[in-house]
Amino acid sequence: MQSDYRDGIYDDDDNNINGVLSTITGQVPGVIGEYAKGVLKNTIKEFYKLSTAWREFVDIGPLSDAETPYQLNPLRDENIKAHSVIGLALDGYQLARYTIGSGAQYASSVSSTESAVPTAYWTEKRTEIHFFHKLASGSSPFVAQAIVVPTLASDELSDWALDSHGDAFIAGTLHKLHNEIGKTYTDPYKAMYYGKQWRYYINMHKIEADKNYGDAQHAWQYPRGTM
Repeated sequence: MQSDYRDGIYDDDDNNINGVLSTITGQVPGVIGEYAKGVLKNTIKEFYKLSTAWREFVDIGPLSDAETPYQLNPLRDENIKAHSVIGLALDGYQLARYTIGSGAQYASSVSSTESAVPTAYWTEKRTEIHFFHKLASGSSPFVAQAIVVPTLASDELSDWALDSHGDAFIAGTLHKLHNEIGKTYTDPYKAMYYGKQWRYYINMHKIEADKNYGDAQHAWQYPRGTM
């Protein structure tokens, strides 16, 4: 019989991952705790990259042309790191986004034109923002929307992450551990079972994030009046 972790029965241990880790090690006899913690941390980061479930608005502020291209990392919050930029707004209005190839090609034809209100942007290296026009001084503040992942330099993680996604962390870590070869806890059946759980949680939370942020059925706009 499988564990009842899917009902959220685990101790989040005051904003750190040790409660989740104890649930995992309790189900995998023979695994070394520190090794399991490393697998858990990698699983958490992978979850947020694949599900895009953790998104943040980042106040960039006004930019001049000398400050571009603009690298979003490091963020002010050292506990998270931007994985990719998925939106950029100016005065509450979303700028158009182009791919690297088309963006660079178009930018070459307008790069000599200055504008305090650029029409569009593109990204390179996921978090490096390029504008089509040279930015004139005195532009309005920019706000970026980014997919972020926790750095997990310590074992701390927010209550929101633990409560919302703890089951996914456990399923993914159990899948990876049971899928290892030649260990006392190697178990192809359990690896397959938890692998299905892991993929389900990734897809479910990606759909949820897309709806909440307007990338699916629900309409959404960047916030105004807070810049």
